[in-house]
Amino acid sequence: MIRAVSGEGAQLCAAGIWARATARRDGVDPQDTASKAEGIRSALSAPGSSLQIADDTDHPVGFSVIVPHEDRLELRYLAVEPAEWGQGIGTALLHHLGEEAARQGFPTLELWVIDTNDRAIALYEATGWQDIGDVAVRHAHGPVERRLIRRLQPEGDRTSWVTLTHDWSRDVDIAHLDEARRSVGDIGVEQVVHMILEVLAYADDEAEAQGRIGSAMVRIHRSGVTVSDDGRGTDTRRDVDGTMIRKPVMATRDVRFYAAATPPTLPDGAPRRGMSTVAAVCEELVHENRRSDGSWYQSYRYGMPVGELEPLPPAREHGTTVHLRGLPPTAVSAIDMGALKDFVGRYCRLAVDVVVD
Repeated sequence: MIRAVSGEGAQLCAAGIWARATARRDGVDPQDTASKAEGIRSALSAPGSSLQIADDTDHPVGFSVIVPHEDRLELRYLAVEPAEWGQGIGTALLHHLGEEAARQGFPTLELWVIDTNDRAIALYEATGWQDIGDVAVRHAHGPVERRLIRRLQPEGDRTSWVTLTHDWSRDVDIAHLDEARRSVGDIGVEQVVHMILEVLAYADDEAEAQGRIGSAMVRIHRSGVTVSDDGRGTDTRRDVDGTMIRKPVMATRDVRFYAAATPPTLPDGAPRRGMSTVAAVCEELVHENRRSDGSWYQSYRYGMPVGELEPLPPAREHGTTVHLRGLPPTAVSAIDMGALKDFVGRYCRLAVDVVVD
């Protein structure tokens, strides 16, 4: 039986299974479970995450931790008691994961696995997971890991795609962009700084969800501001007719923040309202997206897409670059670099460099 559980006792139980499984894998004595328990607690702090325990009669024999994202359900951890290896428990946990993803409406599963963990990779591939070529060192001094995915359903009709941050069913919300433009008002130095923080907040979100420290760079230059990060890049899918669809982060509202009664605040103390409030007031915004399954750029004028997605050369590294152009030069030149560095230093999961060209 597989069941969702909660509480410190369940977390410590899972940590013990994890410690014994990794010790058997690596040929060492089991280590203290404290660090394993902390990893599980950290993963379970994400909204919607859950701990699943597999029971054999009256005792736990395996567990998984699953974490939902905008477009996928992530398998963060999975381990089985070494004494139970080969009994199909890992397969059962993976089958349960697929059922849970279908119940919640997620079309894709995702996991990261240590590159040398041949036993685990063989299990995942045997149950339908695919290595898509993404390789990364996700933690300081950590091992090389590979990203695997499992598609549960064709991407298909975009009106059926799950909305967690933005509404996939539409490319542009003109009324929202007009409202956002009015709410921001005239662009001064405070607005420019806040726009930078809005962009960085998405990279910080992703790094936190992945349990890593991300990196980003803010470049202040004569033509405006450029913000780059090393995240996974913006989700891009194909509709039923094969048309490439990018998640409409620039031209539709972020349902978590815009018009929320109590939105979170950014490091400058102002409320977070979403990327569309940045695009809506930019004379020109260029969004570059780098992913292993396709790289492209899209231009916007005051939040409205200009032309189609334009392909970029294949990228070895993932990430997003946002160019903010046409900002008032006096506002850009008036940025207090010390204050900006202080603000960007407050992101918990993001190391940000600020450069003036």
